[in-house]
Amino acid sequence: MAPALVDYTAAEKELYEFDDLKIGVKGLVDAGVTHIPRFFIHPPECRANHSSTPQNNGADGVEIPVIDLEGFNKNDDRRVKMVNAMRYACATWGFFQIVNHGVPVAVMEEMVESIRRFHEQPQEAKMEWYSRDFSRKVNYYSSGDIKGRAKPVPAEWKDTLSCRAADDQWDFDALPELCRHEMKEYMKNMIDL
Repeated sequence: MAPALVDYTAAEKELYEFDDLKIGVKGLVDAGVTHIPRFFIHPPECRANHSSTPQNNGADGVEIPVIDLEGFNKNDDRRVKMVNAMRYACATWGFFQIVNHGVPVAVMEEMVESIRRFHEQPQEAKMEWYSRDFSRKVNYYSSGDIKGRAKPVPAEWKDTLSCRAADDQWDFDALPELCRHEMKEYMKNMIDL
């Protein structure tokens, strides 16, 4: 069976109409969507499994670089090794995981749970935060940066809560009350880190 062709001109129009609803992907799911809107459909040639080449989605043999920060502030030789490991990971992978960073597990878990609570709210409660005006301190939006990309479709199947600081100064009162305390604790730990 031949793959369905998507008219991206019509799909782009539908994506912008969807964005104007300010309901996000979660809103589609909550509304009982029974099929994936075409603006989310990636062409076959762009899909991860379009070739016969095996894909390694977390399978054995692939290990994300792990940087252990234990003793970072105590030993200059160890610090140099850590920095070099970070440099190598960034150059070869583009990311890495850090352990023994001093951020309590409870703080990280509470942060994740507070963001989950935000996304689980009724749509009406989230709509006040829905905006693509990135000069705002807090934005809730769906499908990534659809207006900043050359081609907005296919869209990303995700909703995002984005919070920013101005000149490294956080206005915690600007954050959604539902997750304000957890975000404040998390950011204090990130700044310490």
